[in-house]
Amino acid sequence: MDNKVELERRVEIKPQSFKSYIQLFKKNYDLLSHTSRLSYMGFTITKDSSTDLRSRITNGESEVVLKLGKLHAKDRVEITQKIGKDELVGFAKIFSHLSSRNFIAERETYNFNTKEGVVISVVKSAHISYIEFEILCDPKEVKANDKIIKELVSKLGLRVLTDKEFNSLNSRLEAKDDWKFCDNPKNIDKLVELLKKY
Repeated sequence: MDNKVELERRVEIKPQSFKSYIQLFKKNYDLLSHTSRLSYMGFTITKDSSTDLRSRITNGESEVVLKLGKLHAKDRVEITQKIGKDELVGFAKIFSHLSSRNFIAERETYNFNTKEGVVISVVKSAHISYIEFEILCDPKEVKANDKIIKELVSKLGLRVLTDKEFNSLNSRLEAKDDWKFCDNPKNIDKLVELLKKY
């Protein structure tokens, strides 16, 4: 089990420029991986806190993930635990009974490593594309690493989303590309069928 701060900044790009950014980054950075991911996501927001609970499979590897901190904040703590592929739907069923907003999402991602230690992820859903700049670090390193990310984004001629734009992007992903999930036979059958692709 891992326990790190997931320091992340995001930039939205036009879906038609997805491939051109991949080609650009392939020329300048090391390609770490090309992933396909299916995720159950459950978001719980209260007055004092929020949680982001997931069961997901990425290129055949399954895990449960708990993200602690303000929802969609740039510096959340991420805790992960590997599970079997055959357990993914069961965890999604259980988690969907919590008082949360529940979604199923699919993403295609190209991950690149930079000499600054930043992982750049070019991400595509059905209708929306974006780039994530991320460093997993100890809490005491957040400020210094955030500066590194912002300098890299600026060097690429891009602009980090504001909190308002970041929340808007996530709301559009939920509305356009992800689907609401609950524990009923229709949803379970749909998730089981999707899982066969992963």
